[in-house]
Amino acid sequence: MDPFSDILTLVSARSYATAGLAASNHWCQQFVGFDGLKFIFIQSGHFWFRFDDEQHWLSLSTGEGVIITRHRPFVMATDKTLKVRLADKAPKAVRDPQASDTEPNLLLAGKMELDATGADLLLSILPGLLPFDSRAEPSHKISWLMQQLYNEKRQLSAGYTLACDHLMHLAIIEVFRDWLQRQTSASGIAAALIDPRILSVLHHLHQQPAKAWQLHELAAIASLSRAAFAKHFHEVMGTTPIRYLTAWRMRLASKALRFSGEAIKTLAFELGYKNESTFSVVFKRYYGHSPSQHRRLGPGVTLSGASKDKL
Repeated sequence: MDPFSDILTLVSARSYATAGLAASNHWCQQFVGFDGLKFIFIQSGHFWFRFDDEQHWLSLSTGEGVIITRHRPFVMATDKTLKVRLADKAPKAVRDPQASDTEPNLLLAGKMELDATGADLLLSILPGLLPFDSRAEPSHKISWLMQQLYNEKRQLSAGYTLACDHLMHLAIIEVFRDWLQRQTSASGIAAALIDPRILSVLHHLHQQPAKAWQLHELAAIASLSRAAFAKHFHEVMGTTPIRYLTAWRMRLASKALRFSGEAIKTLAFELGYKNESTFSVVFKRYYGHSPSQHRRLGPGVTLSGASKDKL
C-alpha cells in the first residue's frame, strides 16, 4: 500500500454514512461532539456552521462541506439569528433523504472512526476544521460520490447500507487528498505525502519495516546523494530516516500487541530485531513500559507517554 493508506490502516479508519438532515429556513440547533471525524456535506440549500464555543459563522452552500476532526460541540443553522436549540432539548431532526422534498435545505452526514491509540498520527496533520468545496477542481469527485450516496439513500437497493459506507469512506479520502494538494507550508507526514522523493522512501520503509535499511539505499530511492537526502528528509520530517523507521515499527508493534495474541518474540523478529530483549528495550524507551505491560493495558491504552521521536 501507499504510505497514506498505511496510516489509515494503522489507525483502523472505518467510515459510516449517517442519515441526512432536512431543515426549513428557520432552524438552528446544537450538536454534540464526536470521537473521530465528522463529515458534513450540503446536498441542497444553505446552512451556517460554527463551533459551539465560537461566534464566527461559516457559510455552506450546495456542494460545500466540512470535516470536523476533533471532539467539539458545534451549531448548524439555516437562520443564524435564531436562539440555538440545545442538543439535549431539541427534538430529533435527522431524517432520511426521502423526506427532503418537503424542506429546502438538505445535508448528508457521515463519520470516520479511528483507533484512539493511533489517531494522533492522522490528526497531527489535520486542522480542527477542514472545509471543502466539491464544485472546484479537483474536488469534483466528491460531488459525484455524494450524488451516488444520495441516490443509494433514496432508492434503498439491496446492500445500500454497505454501499453508502464505502462511498462515505471514499469521499473523506478525497477531501484529504484535495487538502494535502493545496498545502504550501506543510511539515512532517503532511509534507512527506506531497513530496515525491520522501513519499517513495516512506513507501519502501513501510513495505519492509524489518529490513536493516542503510542511508545510501534510501538516498538511492530518493535519487539524492547521502548528504542531500539526509538533509532533505530531516527538513521535511523533522527527524532522521532511522528514527522514523523505529517510530513506525513501534506503532506497528503497539497495534499488534493490543489486537492480536502474537508472541512478543515473533513480533520482534517480524519487525527486524534480532531478539526479544533488544525489541523490549526499544519499545520501553518509546512507550515508557514493556511490551507485556502494553498488551495488558489493551486497546484503550494512549500514546501520550511516547518518545519525542514519535511520528
